Amino acid sequence: MVSELEDRKFERKGRDKRAPRVPPVKVGERYKVKIEALGKSGDGIARIRGFVVFVPNTK
Repeated sequence: MVSELEDRKFERKGRDKRAPRVPPVKVGERYKVKIEALGKSGDGIARIRGFVVFVPNTK
């Protein structure tokens, strides 16, 4: 699990805003996240190292 401080550091690195960003996650892998909000269709919204992820069927 990535701490909030590490999450912020990842976002603030002096990267070029125009350069494509490599997601810090892999499809099919499981991650422990904190759901920050719910989308209109009930999906959870969380962040992993500054990258927004959607968690389906969150209740």
